[in-house]
Amino acid sequence: MYFLGIDGGGSKTKAVLCDEYGKIKYTMYKGSLNYYQIGKDGIKTVLHQLVEEILCNINDIKKDDIVVGLGMPSYKEVVNVTKIIDQIVKEEFHFVKKFIVENDGIISINGSLIGKKGIHIVSGTGSIGISLNEEGVIARVGGWGPEFGDEGSAYWIGKKTLEIFSKQCDGRYEKTLLYYLIKKYFNLNNNFDIIKYFSNDLIDKRKEIAKISKLCFEAATRGDVLCKNVFTKASLELSNIVKALIKNFKGDEEIFLSYSGGVFKSKNLILTPLMNSLCYENITLVKPILPPELGACLMAFKSINSDINKVNNFIDNLILCKQNEHII
Repeated sequence: MYFLGIDGGGSKTKAVLCDEYGKIKYTMYKGSLNYYQIGKDGIKTVLHQLVEEILCNINDIKKDDIVVGLGMPSYKEVVNVTKIIDQIVKEEFHFVKKFIVENDGIISINGSLIGKKGIHIVSGTGSIGISLNEEGVIARVGGWGPEFGDEGSAYWIGKKTLEIFSKQCDGRYEKTLLYYLIKKYFNLNNNFDIIKYFSNDLIDKRKEIAKISKLCFEAATRGDVLCKNVFTKASLELSNIVKALIKNFKGDEEIFLSYSGGVFKSKNLILTPLMNSLCYENITLVKPILPPELGACLMAFKSINSDINKVNNFIDNLILCKQNEHII
């Protein structure tokens, strides 16, 4: 038996195939699985490519030997999108032994806290917070999308970064390192050409704006105060998500907080101000135990295995493989 865990993100999809003992057999990367970015046909294509790649590269594997755990953006958030995703997954995975689909936030907390109670915050291209309390109740905060949400995400940071650049261009702000980094990145002779780039030249504007967060990070680590402030403000937005989720727990209990997503690669630039803003809460920050794609593998495994010893052995081997292969 094999377990395929798929983390469908806004920028990329990562999938991992494990055997019944929790040993990683194959890892794949594909494009976004966000319905709003690639549509119905795009999701079909990515899921089909994942299965075909496995069958081509794993000897003697049969389709009905696979159990799939899939995390998808917008799933169980938007009714019509959820129905579309259900139909696509049913068509693409009709031959597997079993499949289970959840919101991408659920597989994130399932991996980072290996199914235990606590809060998990995702800050990648978008942002969302998920909590699981002692009663097994799942709650979510954020995840409202790029138009009026995604606070503290890479997309949000990218927008703030471009706002600073525009104000530096016309004199509202003094020019800092960021100004020159963006000029170089876009090869701008005329600063206003950046408007044309984002207005006319892009297919996936959200993804490209999210990439600008890396320039903000570079400038911040090299001392750009304006960019440091962007990360501080991002951490405040993320802390507000956490504080809203705390309400789902009893007042005196310790709450474990974990995280995933590209923004957290900035480490203390985001984590230190985040925890400072939560200093009066009974929160303990824990490094994620497993990444989302392995959280999806664990979800798939649990869907057909209730033996706690087998589940624990599966988790132990996933952790060992993660450490050996440096998945996070």
